[in-house]
Amino acid sequence: MIALSLRDKMLCACMARFMDKLEGIEASEGTLLDHTVILFGGAQTASHVGTSFPTIIAGGKALGFKHGHHTKWGRDERPMSDLYLTILQQLGCPVRSFKESAGPISELLV
Repeated sequence: MIALSLRDKMLCACMARFMDKLEGIEASEGTLLDHTVILFGGAQTASHVGTSFPTIIAGGKALGFKHGHHTKWGRDERPMSDLYLTILQQLGCPVRSFKESAGPISELLV
């Protein structure tokens, strides 16, 4: 288990409140949260090494994102740019690649 700092706990609480607010706003075929993708995390914390980015994807149910699971890849197995490419494509952006992406992450999609 990872111990969170007070700052991290406050950030998580803010994100939860933001998601609750989006969930409370009705939109066509669902809520505003269903039509919004939230990327939380993904920043380098202690070094410039491009591995181990704890990241949460929330919302986007109406955009085809799966929910309720944890996905973990081995070190250097998938670049973060694959995640960015997946989000861009689900939002309808006509892109085939993003930086060093190898392709979209099908495990995140319905």
